[in-house]
Amino acid sequence: MKVNIPEEYQESFSRLMKSAPPEIRRNSKIQKTAAMYLTLGGEMLARRYIELSQTDFPDGSELFDYAPIVEPDTESEDSSSEDNDESE
Repeated sequence: MKVNIPEEYQESFSRLMKSAPPEIRRNSKIQKTAAMYLTLGGEMLARRYIELSQTDFPDGSELFDYAPIVEPDTESEDSSSEDNDESE
């Protein structure tokens, strides 16, 4: 499967693939994602992605620790605005 690379990124993509190990060069999913990172963030970002794709992470590890999104409590805001309307 051939990855479509814009002409202005052909040379950078070629450098990336030449420096990548053979198993990366044969993986079309990694090639597509590296091409996306190349077009969005440049060669350094694409190179970093290729390096990380080779990293073996332990099972169950989390790469990012994030706080869950908490929706604002709209009921308490509605009731407080009604209280203000009654006092006028």
